[in-house]
Amino acid sequence: MANSTETDHALFLRSAHDLLEIRLKPALRIDVDCVAGIMHERMRMFGQAPLCVLVVVPPDAQLDIAVMGMDHYRANESCDGLRSVALVSGSLMTETMA
Repeated sequence: MANSTETDHALFLRSAHDLLEIRLKPALRIDVDCVAGIMHERMRMFGQAPLCVLVVVPPDAQLDIAVMGMDHYRANESCDGLRSVALVSGSLMTETMA
């Protein structure tokens, strides 16, 4: 199993056996497809193994409001195995998203 991988949206780092860091790329537009891509990569790396996720959001990320009205875990069939999610960023947009 790889300890790190990168997609168009983010860098994924396996920091511990049950911790995944997801570092979103600068100036990223966070939309429904972006969230789905990130969730699919997490599932590809970990499957259904129980884990914690730390998401680091750059301050210049843009949020598509459509993201707020969806149950992404149900839509992407990836809620099993997720223990917790923490978002880290200094922007008001991320506070709103969280």
